[in-house]
Amino acid sequence: MSNFQYLDKRDYRGVLLRYSAHELAFDVSSNALDLIRVNEIYSILVRGIPKKYVDLYYHKMIYEAFLPMAHQLVIYNYDKEHNQKKSSMVICAKGFPSKSLLDLIWPESGVNISFENEILFLKEKFKHLAKRIQRLICTFLYSNEVNAIIEKSNSETSIIAVNYQEGFDTSKRSDFFWVKDSGIDLNKVAVYYENKNLMKKFDGEKIASKFFEINGIKQLQSWKCNLSKKYNNFDSLLSDVKSINCSNDIDEWLKKTAKNLCDKSSYWLNFFNNHEMKIHLDATYGGLETIYKQIALNNMGCLSLGKVRSYELDIKGGFDDFYINDIFFTWGSNSAKRLKTKNAYIKNIIVSGYPYSSKSFFQKKGKAEKKSVAKLKNTVFNLLLLDSNHGRNTGPYQFIPTDVMISFYQSVLDWVKEDDSVGLVIKPKKSQFLNEIPNIIDQIYELEQTSSRVFLVKDSWQKMPITYLDGINIVIGTSAFFPTALIECALHGARAVFYDYPNLRYHESDFYTWAENRVVFSDLNEMILALKSYKKDPSLNPLLGDWSDHLDDLDPFRDGLGGVRIGIYIRWLQEGFEKGLGREEVIARANGLYAEAWGKEKVYLSETNIQQDYPATA
Repeated sequence: MSNFQYLDKRDYRGVLLRYSAHELAFDVSSNALDLIRVNEIYSILVRGIPKKYVDLYYHKMIYEAFLPMAHQLVIYNYDKEHNQKKSSMVICAKGFPSKSLLDLIWPESGVNISFENEILFLKEKFKHLAKRIQRLICTFLYSNEVNAIIEKSNSETSIIAVNYQEGFDTSKRSDFFWVKDSGIDLNKVAVYYENKNLMKKFDGEKIASKFFEINGIKQLQSWKCNLSKKYNNFDSLLSDVKSINCSNDIDEWLKKTAKNLCDKSSYWLNFFNNHEMKIHLDATYGGLETIYKQIALNNMGCLSLGKVRSYELDIKGGFDDFYINDIFFTWGSNSAKRLKTKNAYIKNIIVSGYPYSSKSFFQKKGKAEKKSVAKLKNTVFNLLLLDSNHGRNTGPYQFIPTDVMISFYQSVLDWVKEDDSVGLVIKPKKSQFLNEIPNIIDQIYELEQTSSRVFLVKDSWQKMPITYLDGINIVIGTSAFFPTALIECALHGARAVFYDYPNLRYHESDFYTWAENRVVFSDLNEMILALKSYKKDPSLNPLLGDWSDHLDDLDPFRDGLGGVRIGIYIRWLQEGFEKGLGREEVIARANGLYAEAWGKEKVYLSETNIQQDYPATA
């Protein structure tokens, strides 16, 4: 058990304390970036790499390294203020890349810091060295395989590259949500794996490698490809960095990280170039690899695409702050404006609508959804319950406390037991979290066996809640985060209510102005009473769970074709490259075609919503 325990601790506004750590880490990493910008090594890097990418590289690196300490520090200050712990507690700083830099940016005086387990730094060093050796070996061993792939291509090919991260089954969250009706030739699509485990991950009935082979999609194992054609675009920059004589620890660290930036960017440039990849899709948002890839793509005159995965709470240090793409797809104007406010790196924001479809393009739908509907035939009022991660919070991590999740479940199960006209479908976020509360899972199993009114989605991972909306009267959910799953259900016509245990009103004040005690409740008992009252007589509270007045801002389309629009846009990008257009011309052409098809207000450029005429789109 850790000395630093979040438990149910909250800040002075009553918000879960974890959010204070994210804001603190963002501020500290911003201060660190100010110091880095005046260093000579930084000046060298921005001569050959766009400044915004160098800034993001160091900002994100420091943020992710400092965040574990930020969690400890906000707990430390809370405990100190409330006299729960002695001030002799020690913040563990192992893993932070530069001790000297940490001394300069450390925000709290009088706090003990420990860099115990220095072996960690040696392990990291060995890991990077091992990867470089592996790539050199693979260059020799697999050069024939790589050349065979290149020989199948021609100079006019513009390959769409997909980093395999979310799976291939488009009835779930998938890397291929954009394929259906896009008109894209799958022979011009390549999927690559960043490690061997991904080749067998997702969709257990099939494995990825066999699936893509059947559908004619090229597959690449990135660790085998330090390729035959060598492009030296970053060599001069790397030489300048190596020539620097370091006078202190911070210089040494910056020199090391600058060399790494050049090396990794060079690797991805060669990977993309050798396989004629012009358009890149990657669902990854954490880590630094996305930055190396973006630098490589920018250097090549190619493009990266991103999309909203989850609705991010309006705080500093959320996902939105660190997205890095040339073009980014959002569900509606609400998410587009959030992104524009928090992220200065993305110039082209396209409103596409919700991107996923509950109908599979590649596979037939399973029997689970039909079974859940059949369970509810003899009921008059049906609930879909969506849970979230939970835990005891006895360390520097904070989710919904397990006891609170038990109360949430128990309130609903008691209602189902006492009212035989109520049906219930339970779609856990992750099945293992539900299995960790045996008393609740036992009650669910018993109700499944003794009644025809309860259905539990057993294998729930990556399955979308919207798949289970048939026959549902109201969706109920809770989470430590902004309720993305409920928004998805609301966009598909469902009434949906959220038990706001984390108390998000201070970060989402606009949401609360209309949603409080309508779709968001801070008291669980009040929410259950409101649901029971609505079941008894909907006319007494006709707005319960009703998002309809705000759906246009969340998704102006609501037609299930968001993925199709994105796929068509990607095809327009590909066509632009194959016409011989340059990067900016390709984007302008696709933006113009998109505006012509779905409206100028759906295309946001830089800081201003575009209103001017577009260039010719032929």
